[in-house]
Amino acid sequence: RHTTDVPDKYWKLYTYFVSKWVNREYRQLFTKNQFHQAMKHAKVNNLSTVTYEQVLSIFNSYLLFNGRK
Repeated sequence: RHTTDVPDKYWKLYTYFVSKWVNREYRQLFTKNQFHQAMKHAKVNNLSTVTYEQVLSIFNSYLLFNGRK
């Protein structure tokens, strides 16, 4: 079993983020401008094909926008 890429102190927040992301509830995670900035920074072109690394990048943007980091 490999170690996770998400620190333990953010694990609960990460599970919340992923549950909202899977249900496509982007507005509960980001404002419109924050969403577009996070997508641009993670280089996401198509929301239906997002890689694991892109999800981690978007999660880090979520942490930055919400003052967690």
